[in-house]
Amino acid sequence: MFTDFHNHFLPEIDDGAETLAVSARMCEYSFAQGIRRIVATPHFHAGYTTINDFLRKRVTAFTELKKLYPSAFSQLHIQLGSEVALTRGLCSLPDIGKLAIARSKYLLIELPIYSYDKWVDVELNVLINRHKLVPIFANIERYQIAYQPDVFDRILHTSEALFQINTRSLLNKSTCDLVKSLLKHNRRVLLGTNAHNMNSRAPEWSFA
Repeated sequence: MFTDFHNHFLPEIDDGAETLAVSARMCEYSFAQGIRRIVATPHFHAGYTTINDFLRKRVTAFTELKKLYPSAFSQLHIQLGSEVALTRGLCSLPDIGKLAIARSKYLLIELPIYSYDKWVDVELNVLINRHKLVPIFANIERYQIAYQPDVFDRILHTSEALFQINTRSLLNKSTCDLVKSLLKHNRRVLLGTNAHNMNSRAPEWSFA
């Protein structure tokens, strides 16, 4: 059973699926490729919405989708999560744990893409030690280029962290080398399609 740990199939909640019909097609296409569990990870940014509003929109989108397209979910197990943009002050939110995958301790985190400043270390420390959450770093392969080598290495050594790799990125040797290195050092690697639609960013699992 394959699990897609990063998918934006929920409709009309972020820059993912624009309609219910597209959402259903994404799920059906995923199932056809052998995926049996999908973690729904719509974007959450504390600067644009509150946690409660986000959760309300997420459950509404999922409920509507299941009601109109029940066949698309008859054999798929869906877990609700989020892709949380790590921003300054994020971890001061007392209920940040509500954004974790299926109310677990695992939280998909999108690191700042352009720079890694000291406040990032502070936020991650609070996330791990105060909130007792385990970060899953989304799209970790992107930061090989975005960050300086010493900074990227520090991220890879974050205590207990898990690392999510996009399946399409496995076409690149550098990503495959990164996966091999992580596994060699007994770090957990999760795969996700990071799908947003059925065109340029479809849920392609075949690359895995």
